Amino acid sequence: MKGEPHLVARAEQVAEAGLLLDKVSACLRVQEPTMPTYQRGDYVKVEFQDETTVIGEWMWVRVHHCDDEKQLVFGTLGNQLVNDYGGKVELGSELAVSYSQIREHKRASDFTSKN
Repeated sequence: MKGEPHLVARAEQVAEAGLLLDKVSACLRVQEPTMPTYQRGDYVKVEFQDETTVIGEWMWVRVHHCDDEKQLVFGTLGNQLVNDYGGKVELGSELAVSYSQIREHKRASDFTSKN
């Protein structure tokens, strides 16, 4: 084809160009923000172990926020205790709870009227 430029490249050059393009694409890629696992106003049921009796107690905690990277929920204890925790925990206590202690999750929307 007369007058048109000819593109000739070695396989190595094509591979290098592809790798460079992949690196540029990775740098330019914008990560979509993800929703946190637990939202403000949600409730999580948390299992607490009584160190004396070794009998577990499940309590509701109202979520203020969470840290998905550290796997922690921060919130307020929402019910009366059955076990005695030596004054360490009571209704309204501010808590940081590991995801591994969460046994149930209710969204804030689960408690609003659907009418």
